[in-house]
Amino acid sequence: PGLLSELEFGEKYSKFPLENDALEPHFDDDLSDVSPFYRLQLGPLYKQQLQQRLMTYQPYLEKLKRNAAARISANKPYQNFLKEVQKKNYDSEPVEVFGQADLQLVEAMNVMKDYIFLSALDEMR
Repeated sequence: PGLLSELEFGEKYSKFPLENDALEPHFDDDLSDVSPFYRLQLGPLYKQQLQQRLMTYQPYLEKLKRNAAARISANKPYQNFLKEVQKKNYDSEPVEVFGQADLQLVEAMNVMKDYIFLSALDEMR
């Protein structure tokens, strides 16, 4: 959660929002959007180096989410920041951020540190 998370903008707040949709991951393209002539030339080249789906973060995702939630709930400045954002007082004086930590950046770095630590633990096993 951050400074913009409480603002009402985006498609769901528009006059005629579209329903949520999900696309299946497609790692094999049939090149139907390429003309048949080029498809014959590109097909063999394309199929040689198909990208495989990476599952790099998947084993750690739940643990990273739990750690981040615990850190945010225990972080008093972050909680104060979230309370101010939830007030939605857009006419208030601008918040002085000079000398204050970028709370979201600090949390992002903490999540990355957790990931590095967890992946290093797995490598040692």
